[in-house]
Amino acid sequence: MKYRNLLFDLDHTLWDFEKNSKATLDELFTEFELNRYFQSFNEFLDIYHRINNMLWSQYGKGKISKNIVKYHRFIHSLKEGGCDDNNFATLMADEYVKRSPCKTFLIKGAMELVQSLKGSYNLHIITNGFNEVQYKKIHFSGLRPYFDNIYTSEDAGYQKPDVGFFQYVFTNSRIKPNNSLVIGDNLKTDIRGAKDAGIDTVFFNPDNKKDSIGATYVIGNLVELMSLL
Repeated sequence: MKYRNLLFDLDHTLWDFEKNSKATLDELFTEFELNRYFQSFNEFLDIYHRINNMLWSQYGKGKISKNIVKYHRFIHSLKEGGCDDNNFATLMADEYVKRSPCKTFLIKGAMELVQSLKGSYNLHIITNGFNEVQYKKIHFSGLRPYFDNIYTSEDAGYQKPDVGFFQYVFTNSRIKPNNSLVIGDNLKTDIRGAKDAGIDTVFFNPDNKKDSIGATYVIGNLVELMSLL
């Protein structure tokens, strides 16, 4: 077999980030009575996503710390709704980080896929994000028994797509570019990063986006991966 090591992105590829995050935010919206500040949950959700994406972009460029992302996405979101209580926002932020990774929604076909692959391939997770969050996601969703190693940006000291992240993976395992395949949903962080590191790629593309990077393979659902191996 050409590929011995399959390196999976976590969020949006195996773990259904959107569904799990939305479920958590919906809980918090109700329990913290945010209808006092927002006309609807969807209004709050749109504001939160805009601010969260902006902060993650800054974090990825090394401009802010992870704690700024963790707390300020709620502080700024609530301020837009007219709530200027930082202690209240901080409590919400802590509850989000506590609850969200315990949610168990997976991308359709993810569990069946890793169950089929385990034993025939070495399976690894490569993920940007906070250790205390990502490890919980993997544990509570039931994915942990199927993976040999978990590589996080926090441990590596680099975020995908930085080649330093992939060099960290290579130096801490027997994984080599020529026997590995990266599977991910993000063209910039997963596909560009792996391609720059000399690794073949599978672009998981359920939304039929344009492949502007040039992945080795493109699949619309996870089951299709089996036909490539």
